[in-house]
Amino acid sequence: MTTDKKTDVRSMYTQSLIENAFIEILSKKSIKEITVKELTSKANVSRGTFYNQFVDIYDVYQTIEDRYFDEIIKRVSSNKVYAFDDGFFKDIIYYVFLNKTWFKIIFSNIEASSLANRIIIFVKNKFIQDYKELNPLMNTESLETIFTYSITGSLGIISQWLKKDADVAPDVLAREITRLIRTTYEGFSKAERLDK
Repeated sequence: MTTDKKTDVRSMYTQSLIENAFIEILSKKSIKEITVKELTSKANVSRGTFYNQFVDIYDVYQTIEDRYFDEIIKRVSSNKVYAFDDGFFKDIIYYVFLNKTWFKIIFSNIEASSLANRIIIFVKNKFIQDYKELNPLMNTESLETIFTYSITGSLGIISQWLKKDADVAPDVLAREITRLIRTTYEGFSKAERLDK
């Protein structure tokens, strides 16, 4: 009986060694500068073992990115954005906190991050869909404006928080972000009603 190399317990352990070593190295240098030799040395695995798990350095990155993307989407999908409860953001902020090293890498150059872009596109669509459910008369362009303003501010706050080595508790940060987004939505909605 054969087992899938990506799900076999021993293979999963080996993958985690390689991925953890990769994240540690990536926190200090760009992906273009990382060699298989350096990574296998850091992970304490052979080149053959590496190639049994991954195609190349970029495959390691993509595997890690896909796992983080799936996890964030799973957490976001089960909640309504408009609930405005801290739980929606607290769960995500705690996840970021528990994986600080990886997210510091992502937030250090967020404009170029394919992970950030994938998450933003998903959350934008969910944001518009959820708010249309709450307020069917609100036009999509207004919701896109609110989303852009909210996501840019939220990402900026989280980026600063990570730069300061998460100096504020995740639940406090989640509460602040929730309050800002709620205020933005309510203020924009009120202004739009007054304009009519």
